[in-house]
Amino acid sequence: MAFSQVLGSVSFLVDNVGELASFSAGVGRLQDFQAFLDGCTADGSGARTADARMGMRGARVVAGRQQLISHTGVGSAEKQGEHDLLLCDELDVAVPGVDNGLVRSLSLRVMTRSRLLIVGPSGCGKTSLLRTLCGLWQPARGSVVHSQNARMLFLPQKPYMILGTMRMQLCYPNTAEGVSDEHLLGALRTVRLLDLAEQQDVLDSPQEWGRTLSQGEQQRVAFARVLLTKPDLVFLDEATSALDEATEGHLYGLLTGVAVVSVGHRRSLRRFHDQTLALGDNGRWEMTVL
Repeated sequence: MAFSQVLGSVSFLVDNVGELASFSAGVGRLQDFQAFLDGCTADGSGARTADARMGMRGARVVAGRQQLISHTGVGSAEKQGEHDLLLCDELDVAVPGVDNGLVRSLSLRVMTRSRLLIVGPSGCGKTSLLRTLCGLWQPARGSVVHSQNARMLFLPQKPYMILGTMRMQLCYPNTAEGVSDEHLLGALRTVRLLDLAEQQDVLDSPQEWGRTLSQGEQQRVAFARVLLTKPDLVFLDEATSALDEATEGHLYGLLTGVAVVSVGHRRSLRRFHDQTLALGDNGRWEMTVL
């Protein structure tokens, strides 16, 4: 009986390690969110207004932009703002709460219609760098500056599927107001979801799409969101990993007039990009023009 009790106690940790890790990550995100809210507080009695918080953020962006203009040698702020969507200067990337750096002293610029592919072995920090570049993570050191009016969209490997209708899925993160059925169904056909587009009342049928659709279909829905949202800059974190190379090529071919920063392992992705950023060990990196 004593052995069974010990075995049951130890087995609980082994059987639930995934759930415990997920719970720990969720607590960490809540802690970061609380720290951010505390930083937006004017004093101990209340929070700043939304306008004041945005103004504070804008001041940091302007300061970073001036520093980066000097670093890149661009002649004027007007010229810089016209062509650049993202600038990072002497950027260090590290996992929150961990001291060891994944990327060190990275400086790069992403301009209109740029195509940057981030490659490297597993665990070298590709996804962590992408999260930092798009603003989901804070840099350990250095600065990341986005163009003030740039519209950005992030596509993870496993797309976020909201609870609701396909109309809501396609228009996420925006509302479906003013978007015609023809436009939505056309986006489904363009990303090769022909069977889904032909289903009766598919746009207004609420389903648990995260279970109804395969991961490959979900990734194609995410690309349909890009077509409907029309961002200036899109971040792709292995967003075509569940698709065959022919479909992958078709979807990348749809990203005309959009700046792209991708993370991927397939060599077939290189032909859709004009630069590669190869990450290595100990924070090292190398930029190559294709």
